[in-house]
Amino acid sequence: MAEENQNLVKIKRPKIILCDIEGTTTAITFVKEKLFPYVRAKLRNYLIETWDTDTTRNDIKLLFEQYQKDMIDDQLFDLRIGNNCSFDIDTVCVYVDWLMDHDRKVGPLKQLQGHVWENGYNTGQILGHVYDDVSRCFRRWTSKFNVKIGIYSSGSVLAQKLLFSHSIHGDLTPFISYYFDTNIGPKQSTDSYRLITEKVGSSATDIVFLTDVPKEAKAAKESGMMAILSERDGIFLTPDDKHTFNSITSFDKIIFLEF
Repeated sequence: MAEENQNLVKIKRPKIILCDIEGTTTAITFVKEKLFPYVRAKLRNYLIETWDTDTTRNDIKLLFEQYQKDMIDDQLFDLRIGNNCSFDIDTVCVYVDWLMDHDRKVGPLKQLQGHVWENGYNTGQILGHVYDDVSRCFRRWTSKFNVKIGIYSSGSVLAQKLLFSHSIHGDLTPFISYYFDTNIGPKQSTDSYRLITEKVGSSATDIVFLTDVPKEAKAAKESGMMAILSERDGIFLTPDDKHTFNSITSFDKIIFLEF
């Protein structure tokens, strides 16, 4: 019993709990070893099958605009593809691989990835990983404590909804009230959290943000939110991180206090 009570984080019951995905609700390995490789493996066939659809044409338009911006900003280094006027399937695949290799979290890439994953989820090739305690706490927090759940991830809102609606615990979207991606702003920018506060119509002091990234926690804290660090498998926090923020290994470690 004593061990179970170790590292509990006792907080005033918030109105909203805002969650990161990778490393917080979901294993990093699921994203790195399942979702990203799926895009690399399936992208070409997906583009062949959907090339003339409005959805894919819009995705390619946005991706090409990003490519042109990267050229102007000299971000592409040794990558020069296409004819600077349009993309074909080969150049899209090369550019997407380059963006993923460099861990670029740009909107056009995330949007296209989401559409590729959508096909995988809908055909049963992908089931979203969500930790057992996350599913359990989402249900308890919303039903017993009337806490609203929000998601803020670098992955597109579409990708977020796909993961939680096709999770290994079934459809968890009924428990989620808000979804935010980098269209609201970068995750390490304090202004992004201020905008989220405005969007949900709540005070920042009534929001708790859960993430495995200390710089994101710092940005959220500077906006007035409380931030708690997730310390799942594969997450390594420094002593300074743990001194600055409370940390948890499971959502079950969060205990609400009534003031």
